[in-house]
Amino acid sequence: MKDLTWDVAIIEVVVTEVVAAAVVVRNGILVAEVIAKTKVVVVVVVVVVVVEVVVLVVVVVVVVVVVVVVVVVVVVVVVVVVVVVVVVVVVLVVVVVEVVVVVVVVVVVVVVVVVVVVVVVVVVVVVVEEVVVVVVEVVIIRRKKFVEIHGRLHQACDDYEEEKLSTTDLLRTISHINALGPSTAVRHV
Repeated sequence: MKDLTWDVAIIEVVVTEVVAAAVVVRNGILVAEVIAKTKVVVVVVVVVVVVEVVVLVVVVVVVVVVVVVVVVVVVVVVVVVVVVVVVVVVVLVVVVVEVVVVVVVVVVVVVVVVVVVVVVVVVVVVVVEEVVVVVVEVVIIRRKKFVEIHGRLHQACDDYEEEKLSTTDLLRTISHINALGPSTAVRHV
Protein backbone atom coordinates (compact mmCIF):
# COMPACT_ATOMS: atom_id res chain seq x y z
CA MET A 1 0.00 0.00 0.00
CA LYS A 2 2.83 2.20 0.77
CA ASP A 3 4.15 1.64 -2.71
CA LEU A 4 0.80 2.36 -4.15
CA THR A 5 0.52 5.55 -2.12
CA TRP A 6 3.92 6.44 -3.33
CA ASP A 7 2.98 5.64 -6.81
CA VAL A 8 -0.21 7.64 -6.49
CA ALA A 9 1.78 10.49 -5.04
CA ILE A 10 4.25 10.24 -7.89
CA ILE A 11 1.41 10.03 -10.36
CA GLU A 12 -0.20 13.04 -8.69
CA VAL A 13 3.06 14.94 -8.85
CA VAL A 14 3.65 13.83 -12.44
CA VAL A 15 0.06 14.62 -13.39
CA THR A 16 0.32 17.95 -11.59
CA GLU A 17 3.59 18.70 -13.33
CA VAL A 18 2.22 17.48 -16.66
CA VAL A 19 -0.90 19.57 -16.12
CA ALA A 20 1.25 22.50 -15.05
CA ALA A 21 3.51 21.89 -18.00
CA ALA A 22 0.47 21.59 -20.22
CA VAL A 23 -0.90 24.80 -18.77
CA VAL A 24 2.49 26.44 -19.26
CA VAL A 25 2.70 25.05 -22.78
CA ARG A 26 -0.86 26.01 -23.38
CA ASN A 27 -0.26 29.43 -21.86
CA GLY A 28 2.94 29.69 -23.89
CA ILE A 29 1.01 28.90 -27.04
CA LEU A 30 -1.61 31.36 -25.97
CA VAL A 31 1.08 33.89 -25.15
CA ALA A 32 2.79 33.11 -28.47
CA GLU A 33 -0.55 33.43 -30.25
CA VAL A 34 -1.26 36.65 -28.38
CA ILE A 35 2.24 37.87 -29.18
CA ALA A 36 1.82 36.81 -32.81
CA LYS A 37 -1.62 38.42 -32.97
CA THR A 38 -0.26 41.46 -31.14
CA LYS A 39 2.58 41.65 -33.65
CA VAL A 40 0.07 41.46 -36.50
CA VAL A 41 -2.09 44.09 -34.81
CA VAL A 42 0.98 46.27 -34.17
CA VAL A 43 2.10 45.80 -37.78
CA VAL A 44 -1.43 46.59 -38.99
CA VAL A 45 -1.61 49.61 -36.68
CA VAL A 46 1.85 50.75 -37.81
CA VAL A 47 0.87 50.24 -41.46
CA VAL A 48 -2.40 52.12 -40.88
CA VAL A 49 -0.56 54.93 -39.08
CA VAL A 50 2.08 55.07 -41.84
CA VAL A 51 -0.66 55.08 -44.49
CA GLU A 52 -2.52 57.80 -42.60
CA VAL A 53 0.70 59.83 -42.26
CA VAL A 54 1.45 59.34 -45.97
CA VAL A 55 -2.14 60.30 -46.86
CA LEU A 56 -1.89 63.32 -44.55
CA VAL A 57 1.44 64.32 -46.11
CA VAL A 58 -0.04 63.85 -49.61
CA VAL A 59 -3.10 65.91 -48.62
CA VAL A 60 -0.87 68.63 -47.14
CA VAL A 61 1.32 68.61 -50.27
CA VAL A 62 -1.79 68.76 -52.50
CA VAL A 63 -3.22 71.60 -50.40
CA VAL A 64 0.11 73.46 -50.51
CA VAL A 65 0.34 72.90 -54.29
CA VAL A 66 -3.28 74.07 -54.74
CA VAL A 67 -2.61 77.14 -52.56
CA VAL A 68 0.58 77.89 -54.51
CA VAL A 69 -1.27 77.45 -57.83
CA VAL A 70 -4.11 79.69 -56.61
CA VAL A 71 -1.61 82.32 -55.41
CA VAL A 72 0.26 82.13 -58.75
CA VAL A 73 -3.03 82.42 -60.67
CA VAL A 74 -4.11 85.38 -58.52
CA VAL A 75 -0.71 87.06 -59.00
CA VAL A 76 -0.87 86.44 -62.77
CA VAL A 77 -4.44 87.81 -62.91
CA VAL A 78 -3.42 90.87 -60.87
CA VAL A 79 -0.37 91.42 -63.11
CA VAL A 80 -2.52 91.05 -66.25
CA VAL A 81 -5.12 93.47 -64.84
CA VAL A 82 -2.39 95.97 -63.90
CA VAL A 83 -0.80 95.65 -67.37
CA VAL A 84 -4.21 96.11 -69.05
CA VAL A 85 -4.95 99.15 -66.88
CA VAL A 86 -1.50 100.62 -67.63
CA VAL A 87 -1.96 99.98 -71.37
CA VAL A 88 -5.44 101.56 -71.29
CA VAL A 89 -4.10 104.59 -69.38
CA VAL A 90 -1.17 104.94 -71.80
CA VAL A 91 -3.52 104.68 -74.80
CA LEU A 92 -5.85 107.28 -73.25
CA VAL A 93 -2.92 109.59 -72.54
CA VAL A 94 -1.65 109.16 -76.12
CA VAL A 95 -5.15 109.84 -77.51
CA VAL A 96 -5.55 112.93 -75.30
CA VAL A 97 -2.08 114.18 -76.34
CA GLU A 98 -2.93 113.59 -80.02
CA VAL A 99 -6.24 115.44 -79.62
CA VAL A 100 -4.48 118.33 -77.85
CA VAL A 101 -1.81 118.42 -80.59
CA VAL A 102 -4.50 118.41 -83.30
CA VAL A 103 -6.42 121.19 -81.51
CA VAL A 104 -3.22 123.23 -81.10
CA VAL A 105 -2.33 122.70 -84.78
CA VAL A 106 -5.86 123.70 -85.84
CA VAL A 107 -5.73 126.79 -83.61
CA VAL A 108 -2.29 127.73 -84.98
CA VAL A 109 -3.50 127.22 -88.56
CA VAL A 110 -6.62 129.31 -87.88
CA VAL A 111 -4.52 132.05 -86.26
CA VAL A 112 -2.06 132.00 -89.18
CA VAL A 113 -4.94 132.12 -91.69
CA VAL A 114 -6.57 134.99 -89.78
CA VAL A 115 -3.24 136.86 -89.61
CA VAL A 116 -2.65 136.27 -93.34
CA VAL A 117 -6.20 137.42 -94.16
CA VAL A 118 -5.78 140.50 -91.96
CA VAL A 119 -2.40 141.28 -93.56
CA VAL A 120 -3.86 140.77 -97.05
CA VAL A 121 -6.87 142.95 -96.19
CA VAL A 122 -4.60 145.65 -94.72
CA VAL A 123 -2.32 145.49 -97.78
CA VAL A 124 -5.32 145.61 -100.13
CA VAL A 125 -6.82 148.51 -98.18
CA VAL A 126 -3.50 150.39 -98.20
CA VAL A 127 -2.98 149.69 -101.91
CA VAL A 128 -6.57 150.65 -102.75
CA GLU A 129 -6.23 153.76 -100.63
CA GLU A 130 -3.01 154.70 -102.40
CA VAL A 131 -4.55 153.97 -105.79
CA VAL A 132 -7.64 155.99 -104.88
CA VAL A 133 -5.46 158.83 -103.63
CA VAL A 134 -3.37 158.73 -106.82
CA VAL A 135 -6.47 158.47 -109.01
CA VAL A 136 -8.16 161.29 -107.11
CA GLU A 137 -5.02 163.41 -107.36
CA VAL A 138 -4.74 162.64 -111.07
CA VAL A 139 -8.43 163.37 -111.58
CA ILE A 140 -8.16 166.58 -109.57
CA ILE A 141 -5.02 167.65 -111.44
CA ARG A 142 -6.56 166.76 -114.79
CA ARG A 143 -9.77 168.50 -113.85
CA LYS A 144 -7.86 171.61 -112.81
CA LYS A 145 -5.91 171.44 -116.04
CA PHE A 146 -9.08 170.88 -117.99
CA VAL A 147 -10.77 173.81 -116.29
CA GLU A 148 -7.69 175.97 -116.81
CA ILE A 149 -7.33 174.97 -120.46
CA HIS A 150 -11.04 175.29 -121.00
CA GLY A 151 -10.97 178.77 -119.48
CA ARG A 152 -7.97 179.83 -121.57
CA LEU A 153 -9.56 178.53 -124.74
CA HIS A 154 -12.81 180.31 -123.99
CA GLN A 155 -10.82 183.43 -123.25
CA ALA A 156 -8.92 183.03 -126.53
CA CYS A 157 -12.18 182.50 -128.41
CA ASP A 158 -13.74 185.50 -126.69
CA ASP A 159 -10.66 187.55 -127.56
CA TYR A 160 -10.94 186.39 -131.14
CA GLU A 161 -14.60 187.32 -131.30
CA GLU A 162 -13.83 190.70 -129.89
CA GLU A 163 -11.12 190.94 -132.51
CA LYS A 164 -8.41 191.21 -129.94
CA LEU A 165 -6.73 188.17 -131.53
CA SER A 166 -6.11 187.39 -135.15
CA THR A 167 -6.87 183.98 -136.58
CA THR A 168 -3.20 183.13 -136.60
CA ASP A 169 -2.81 184.16 -132.95
CA LEU A 170 -5.91 182.14 -132.05
CA LEU A 171 -4.57 179.04 -133.80
CA ARG A 172 -1.18 179.55 -132.16
CA THR A 173 -2.83 179.89 -128.75
CA ILE A 174 -4.99 176.80 -129.36
CA SER A 175 -1.92 174.85 -130.46
CA HIS A 176 0.03 176.01 -127.43
CA ILE A 177 -2.88 175.15 -125.07
CA ASN A 178 -3.40 171.80 -126.80
CA ALA A 179 0.24 170.94 -126.11
CA LEU A 180 -0.26 171.63 -122.40
CA GLY A 181 -3.30 169.47 -121.73
CA PRO A 182 -5.86 167.00 -122.96
CA SER A 183 -7.31 167.44 -126.40
CA THR A 184 -10.80 166.93 -124.96
CA ALA A 185 -10.75 170.52 -123.78
CA VAL A 186 -9.91 171.70 -127.26
CA ARG A 187 -12.55 169.48 -128.80
CA HIS A 188 -15.02 170.70 -126.22
CA VAL A 189 -14.33 174.30 -127.22
